[in-house]
Amino acid sequence: MNSNPALISLENIAIEFPKQEGSGVIRIVNGLSFQLPKGDIACLLGPSGCGKSTILRAICGFEPVQMGEIKIHGKTVSSPGIRVPPAERKVGMVFQDFALFPHLSVLENVMFGLRTGTTAERERVGALWLERVALADKASAYPHELSGGQQQRVALARAMAPNPISFCSMSPFPTWILICVNVWLVRCAISLRPMELPPFLLHTINLKRSRLRITLE
Repeated sequence: MNSNPALISLENIAIEFPKQEGSGVIRIVNGLSFQLPKGDIACLLGPSGCGKSTILRAICGFEPVQMGEIKIHGKTVSSPGIRVPPAERKVGMVFQDFALFPHLSVLENVMFGLRTGTTAERERVGALWLERVALADKASAYPHELSGGQQQRVALARAMAPNPISFCSMSPFPTWILICVNVWLVRCAISLRPMELPPFLLHTINLKRSRLRITLE
């Protein structure tokens, strides 16, 4: 078991949206609680439309909560009266469509979230992460020149380059194999000790168990 303190904590959260017909609200998430310490990889499971992406968006700061609270590193970032902007949460994100900027090179995409340091320092960090995801030779390429898998790795490198406190993937992993491949990528290609990794939260619809949690020892 992972004995590290929780870096992400959801306590009895509820998330609601207005009904499409314009009368009343529908509660998408109701009374959800869980914690993720550093070094854990967990997966939200359920059918399409059950609220998996909504939960990730709430953690990242894109959706408000109507009940409960979300804490990151012990600080409340979401509650009915609090909503810390996404940019201040230090949560790395991989969006479902990867959201790479088509007019920027691969290296420039990875550097996009790096807000401090000189250009040379940011280029060094970007190049390091491209090497870690085995795309150093694609630094000057553009997203349309990459395969889907390569685009996903660029998105992962961009999310991890700013050294986030935690990491959420909006891109679903449809099978056990893909989850294991991404665990391998994170654990081996990044070349960090497992307990140095932020908690990773993924989602999918195809696993038989209600939740997957992998603790990297």
